[in-house]
Amino acid sequence: MGDKHLTVMSRRAELIGASLALALLVASLAGIAELNSALLLFLSLSTVSTAAFVFARTQGMLAPIVFGCLGLAILVSAHVSGLIASAEQAAVLTLGGVAFGVAGAVLVGGQMLRQASKDLEASRAELSNFMDSPHILWRATPDAKVDLYNRRYSELVGRQHADAISAEDWLADFHPADGSVAIAEIRAAMEGTLPFQTKMRLRHADGSYRWMSLTGNPTFDAAGELRAYYGSTVDIHDEVTAREEAQCLREELEKSQAELINFVDSVPQILWRCSIDAKVDFYNKRFTEVLGRDWRKVIERQDWIEDFHPDDRGWYLERVRETFAAGVELKATVRLRQADGSYRWTALIGRPLLDADGKAIRYYGGTTDIHDEVMAREELQATRAALEASRAEVEFFANSVPHILWRANARGEILSFNARVREVTGIDGNCLREGRRYLEIIHPKDRDAFCEAVDVAVTNQTQASVQARVRQHDGSYRWMHFYERPVTSPSGEIQRFGGSVDIHEEVLLREELLRIREELERGRAELENFADSVPHIQWRLNEEDRVDYLNRQYTEFTGHSREDAIANQTWADRYHPDDIAMAWGHFRRAAETGEDRVNFEYRLQHKDGGYRWVRLSGRAIRSPDTGRIVRWYGGTIDAQEEVLAQAQLQELLATLEQRVEERTAELLRSQARYASLFDVSNMTFAEMDFSATQPRLEALKQQAVTDLRAYFGQHPGELKELLSLIRTVRVNEALARLLGYADLAELVSNPPAQNASDGEDVLLRQLEMAFHGEDHIDGRTVLIGKNGLEIPVYFTVNRLPDGIHLSSHLNLTEQERVEGLRRAAQDELARANRAATIGAFSASIAHELNQPISSMVMDTQTGLRWLRREPLQTAPAEKILERLARTAQRVADIVHRTRENIVVGRRVARTLDLARLIRQTRDLLEDDLRRSDITLRVDCPASDLDVRGDPVELQQVLVNLINNAADAMREQAERRIVTVSASRADETVTVTVSDTGPGIAEEHYEKLFQPFFTTKATGIGMGLQICRAAIEAAGGTLVAENGPSGGARFSFTLLRPEPIPCEPTAGAQ
Repeated sequence: MGDKHLTVMSRRAELIGASLALALLVASLAGIAELNSALLLFLSLSTVSTAAFVFARTQGMLAPIVFGCLGLAILVSAHVSGLIASAEQAAVLTLGGVAFGVAGAVLVGGQMLRQASKDLEASRAELSNFMDSPHILWRATPDAKVDLYNRRYSELVGRQHADAISAEDWLADFHPADGSVAIAEIRAAMEGTLPFQTKMRLRHADGSYRWMSLTGNPTFDAAGELRAYYGSTVDIHDEVTAREEAQCLREELEKSQAELINFVDSVPQILWRCSIDAKVDFYNKRFTEVLGRDWRKVIERQDWIEDFHPDDRGWYLERVRETFAAGVELKATVRLRQADGSYRWTALIGRPLLDADGKAIRYYGGTTDIHDEVMAREELQATRAALEASRAEVEFFANSVPHILWRANARGEILSFNARVREVTGIDGNCLREGRRYLEIIHPKDRDAFCEAVDVAVTNQTQASVQARVRQHDGSYRWMHFYERPVTSPSGEIQRFGGSVDIHEEVLLREELLRIREELERGRAELENFADSVPHIQWRLNEEDRVDYLNRQYTEFTGHSREDAIANQTWADRYHPDDIAMAWGHFRRAAETGEDRVNFEYRLQHKDGGYRWVRLSGRAIRSPDTGRIVRWYGGTIDAQEEVLAQAQLQELLATLEQRVEERTAELLRSQARYASLFDVSNMTFAEMDFSATQPRLEALKQQAVTDLRAYFGQHPGELKELLSLIRTVRVNEALARLLGYADLAELVSNPPAQNASDGEDVLLRQLEMAFHGEDHIDGRTVLIGKNGLEIPVYFTVNRLPDGIHLSSHLNLTEQERVEGLRRAAQDELARANRAATIGAFSASIAHELNQPISSMVMDTQTGLRWLRREPLQTAPAEKILERLARTAQRVADIVHRTRENIVVGRRVARTLDLARLIRQTRDLLEDDLRRSDITLRVDCPASDLDVRGDPVELQQVLVNLINNAADAMREQAERRIVTVSASRADETVTVTVSDTGPGIAEEHYEKLFQPFFTTKATGIGMGLQICRAAIEAAGGTLVAENGPSGGARFSFTLLRPEPIPCEPTAGAQ
């Protein structure tokens, strides 16, 4: 608008300047001597002419006529006044004024045209913005065809933007129950060219329906004919839903009011209410039931005194007048006439309702039949005096309720508070009323919302409801709910009554509930992640024998979607046909016999198409009322390797010599006798956060570090720093109880490295697991509890997302005892074998088979205890089964190689990774050595240690050398360390096994590798002879010597495999 006014003002300045110049010219031509007179006359005529042309464009032809008459009047006046002396002067002035007026009109008209073009462009832009509003805008023809609508309609209903929508197409977007009615209303309105407004449910693009308000207004052309309807469609779904909820609340309120009326009418007393002039305006139904008169007619006639005994009427009326005038409680004992005409003594009590000045304005009361009591006491005492007056009902009520109450006028100005306001805020109500000081006790952050809600309610005379924090007398703030509603008195005066309810605890409970819900959601997500992380199938079966839950492992194992298996119940299709009836038989038998557990093996189809043996374990949940099974929870683990290993083990054991078989059976019987003496303790869990170590581990990878243990051996300070970043996040109560802690926080606060005897080594293994991207490690250690308590455990560690390591522990205290007995049995068996050995070759077979078979027996017993434990713990059992399978394979390889040697004396040599073989041997022996307080250290490159040889024989060599080193140090009190190191040269790899024992005696050097030479009381003297034979068969050498710092050192050297030459390609040929 500012630019427009500047443009018009500049045009006006140009016009005035031209007028002045032209006025001088015309005056000279007309011969008017007085320049001022000529100029005044010319400007008058030109202004009239310009206005005539301008208004002719906007007001029609009437404007030029009016302004023409005005110009003529000016000329006549000029002639009469002597300004124009002749007709020639008048003509010249007239033509000049008209010509200038036309020029001015042209200039003004051009300016108006340019301004109109700008206004048109602005209107188009505004219309485009208006059409992109968040509401549906449309235009419809008189035949109900929508020929224009904005993009919002297409976005909501998912309809492609078209030129026009017919009434039938429009109807298709409406809810079937609303479309016909809405279209009929619209067409009826269009036939009468009337505005319309209707509501219906409109289908949205996602298929849902929402309530919409459809409003249309007609527009007409210049002839008054209907041109089109313009309208909008607004989403009122929330409003309609709110109204429906409000209707439900009103119905509940009416129901509550009806219950209140029923309650009042059900009490066994007559209840009444009367004004200060003793006019009764309320009785409950008990009045008619007792006195036999219609309470409505009694109120209408106000003849209630007729129901009193004639002797009681006079004094009672007098007492009523006195009591009501005094505004005190009314108490009287009178005789009331009953429905049968008799009179009964009745206690009548009325309490006053007082106004703010303490004046009684109404009485509430009731009657109680005390006829029997009065008759019993009538001979002993006269009627007692009326009870003392009590406080006014209104004041008693207002000051006794635990809420702040107030009364305000129609303008929202508070007139009074009850006494509760002082108890809550510590400020007198009169002080709070002055100048709206009550706003000072509202929390500053809630004050604006509070004022806005109250002001809106006062302006609209509606009910106010708002929550805000109120400052208490001690300075603290508490949440309170304020409500205020207008009430119209019989005189028409509007007053507002309000109150506040302390909802602080409710708000805190809602916040706590929200926090608990969020925690529950996190716990549910964590539980789901945990269920999907376990390495076996978990399932749930409902009472209808339908599986309603399967974890992710089901899909990973079977290749079948668990969602499809649950939806279509196709999970049973993966069972082997021969096992389905057997599986259901177990569940039916459990239901019939009352058992709560099922355990059986069956074949399940694997994702590769074949069937694998699995073991199912399930537990039933029964209804506490009926005892019926309502749920089955269970898991299914892969038992293929175990079943095959058991079968292979039976086949291998059947081929052993009778003597070994008898000794093994005796050992099994011994193990079985002791197994029943021990119970497996509950599993314990702990979570440790390794996330802070990740950046440093990644940096080491960037530095091309491959052997993390060797690197930290050279940089122990960095290891200490890295271990300090690890912290314990959470432990369970079982672990705390195991370690003697009553407080979980005390255990969590301990540095992780201090919780185990080899804590730093266990943490280093976990760092290696994270460094190499592995997900699981296990092993044995001794946990250090409170007051130095030591607990031997078998532990497993699983790496979870976000750098969390979850460790579980199995108490091996009882197992250690069994292990000691097993060792004693092994020693006895070794002595028996030595005594029964006939030759070196037979002794070598027993020597090689004794250790793996004993390990298999122990692992089998341990695995059985894990599988029989409740609840079922599958992860440790699976680890034991994997180790059992490897040991069984090792036994099979020994037997196979022995048979091959017996038949043809050949050995199978192949290229193998000696570093990997050393680490596997460490994992095999580390637990047994740790129980003997012997530390096994491995120092070898992570890779590039390939050699040619028999892996079974080379591992047997490593086992024998490490066990010999351990046996040599068992009598030492401290510093018992076995070190296995490996190094490579150009063509060879050297492995050294050294110890910190007493070393090799001088007289024993020449006899070390002779058969049957031993320095151990229970030895057979074949171990080193077997080791040397194996190494020499592989093309290497085995030597023994004492180390420079003490202890024995055995070293063997093997040849590295020759590189395979690359064959030339066809192109090279």
